[in-house]
Amino acid sequence: GFVTMATGKSGRFAKGKPAAFPDISNCEGFEIEGRSDTQYTGYYMSFGTDKAPKMHHGRGYKARVDGLPSSVASTEENSTPKWAGRLSDKEFGTVTLPFASFSSYWDEGSGKTMIECSEDDPQYCPTLATLRNIETVSLWGEGVEGDVSLDVRLIKAVGCRSGRYAKMLHDLGVADDGHSGHTYGFNLATLFPGASLAAACLALVAVARNWWNKRPKAAGPYGEVPPISTETEVNVLRAEVVEMRKVMNAMGNGGGGGAERSGTFA
Repeated sequence: GFVTMATGKSGRFAKGKPAAFPDISNCEGFEIEGRSDTQYTGYYMSFGTDKAPKMHHGRGYKARVDGLPSSVASTEENSTPKWAGRLSDKEFGTVTLPFASFSSYWDEGSGKTMIECSEDDPQYCPTLATLRNIETVSLWGEGVEGDVSLDVRLIKAVGCRSGRYAKMLHDLGVADDGHSGHTYGFNLATLFPGASLAAACLALVAVARNWWNKRPKAAGPYGEVPPISTETEVNVLRAEVVEMRKVMNAMGNGGGGGAERSGTFA
């Protein structure tokens, strides 16, 4: 089992507006200032809402929190935490959790990391997109039986001038959203020339097809005969009839000799 406390909007049943978190993508990790009045060893911290492919319900990046000051074991003679009634700054301690100590693939029953964020498995490392807005932060008591009593005074991002973590992801070829260029084997730079060539070929085919459909249709060895309208055909027939009447009239007069007729039909 587990017990958790969270800040920010997280989960399907969360209500209200999401909390506003600063951009910590140029930082190296978190620092927690806190203490426990029990010797509990199952403290974890998580943030973000990303979900690893092998996870069922769990979301976010989680890391174990070790090293916070805790009280001595309770006995019949000493059943009171050492700082009870005299809380002071000296009783708090700090623990630093590098971003690389978090993983998105953790056991949903115990909280333990299944596969660590590493050079071999960068897909489980916190992404820069998440670090720009972590959305939610949770503290857990999980996977260990016992009493839980945790006081946290401060959680802050540290190492925000180095940019080492962001550089590490960049060197591993991990994009802002966590996808690796090495995994997929191509990017726009390599895809663009091929896409341009394919588009040019398609355009050439379209132009050729358009030319083929609009080319002149040859009607015979003398080329294409232009279409003749009905009005033009009527005018031609009328002219032929007029010429035929002239010839018939000339033949009907019959007064001329062979020389005249020869001249008429020459």
